[in-house]
Amino acid sequence: MCLKDLIGKQIFEDVTHENKARLDREDIVGWLKTIAGFANNQGGELFIGVEDKSGKLIGFDKSSADNERNFLNNKIKEHLFPRPIITITFPSYEIRGTTRYLILVKVSPDSNKPVILKYNGVPAIYIRREGFTNGASYEEIIEMAKRILQNMIYYLQK
Repeated sequence: MCLKDLIGKQIFEDVTHENKARLDREDIVGWLKTIAGFANNQGGELFIGVEDKSGKLIGFDKSSADNERNFLNNKIKEHLFPRPIITITFPSYEIRGTTRYLILVKVSPDSNKPVILKYNGVPAIYIRREGFTNGASYEEIIEMAKRILQNMIYYLQK
């Protein structure tokens, strides 16, 4: 069964979509930067429990889905500043009479950009682009800073 079968449309990894089979405990930066990149751009959806390239559903049992969600929340709280606005849901599906769950993390575009990923004491700013998450350019960081200043001036003038 594939993600397309569950949600009714084909989704490719792009500027607003990413799939992960599992959250890699050895490389948390690899998926935290995706969440930060979504928040620093136009938002996005991270499906956990879906094979990256094929879109095949791997899913979780209920207990494992809850554990994965808790791990995700703890790492976001520990490493992303300010904390991005996320919504977590558990789309379910049946396979051979067993209920399996995905984890869908919806990341809103953050008005408090930039969301900074701090890992091992090193801060970094990421942006999501066409299926990839890379470090923000100097120009993008400057634009984010300008928007922050404009918002501050607007609220101070009220």
